[in-house]
Amino acid sequence: MAERFRLAGVEPAGSEPPDHLPLEIEYLYMLLARGWDGADAAALQEAALFAGEVMLPWCASVESAIAEHAPGGFFHKSATLLNAVLAAVSKI
Repeated sequence: MAERFRLAGVEPAGSEPPDHLPLEIEYLYMLLARGWDGADAAALQEAALFAGEVMLPWCASVESAIAEHAPGGFFHKSATLLNAVLAAVSKI
């Protein structure tokens, strides 16, 4: 993630590790905004690849683990929603 940020010209603020989930979500949002607002097809393609190949595999594992230990609660529903969004973005 640190390399992705560097290549995108992004310097995350704070002390979170570069693969912290909120930073990854913000990076994905940045790519989508560049794609939609700036009509940047390469940014949209990168967003789709990042969502589908980087985020979705491990987020799906997290959702499964949460479902096993705390099904139906806030975190399970949040993970399910996140994975649905990632799956949709991966298809743009």
